[in-house]
Amino acid sequence: MATLSSDDTESPSSIELLAGQPRESAPAMGEAAQQWQLIRLCLNTERVRIESPEAEGFTLCRQPQDEPALLIAELEQLIAAERKTVLFEPPEPSFERNFQRSHPDGIKFEAWIDAGNAQTGFYRWDAAGIRFFTTCDLLRTFVEELRRDFGLAAVN
Repeated sequence: MATLSSDDTESPSSIELLAGQPRESAPAMGEAAQQWQLIRLCLNTERVRIESPEAEGFTLCRQPQDEPALLIAELEQLIAAERKTVLFEPPEPSFERNFQRSHPDGIKFEAWIDAGNAQTGFYRWDAAGIRFFTTCDLLRTFVEELRRDFGLAAVN
């Protein structure tokens, strides 16, 4: 499980992302094969834990576009100060994550879980979320854990 923690030791917050099983999708006539991977998200604060349902978890696309690989590449650019912001909102709009450099070693993080879409299939703007500050070192550890959990090798 990949965990991004806040840098606040007195009132800690975190997000956990657990990679589940891949799911093949039968391609329609003339379309490329698709592969999706279930994930579970948990948003944690000192007082509250919001967890996506295990059986109805969220999905990330693995084929034709590898969304975890794209997220990792963008986060590595953020860590290297090659970009200031990463907004990750996959086409399957069940959640959104926003990473923004706040100072040389600091990252402002926000995550929102769409309260309706994962259960009903309807897009809604109602959401539960979390936001906290973290460091580049904690983000680097999160990226390494994402690589491991999604079976993605480091690029040299």
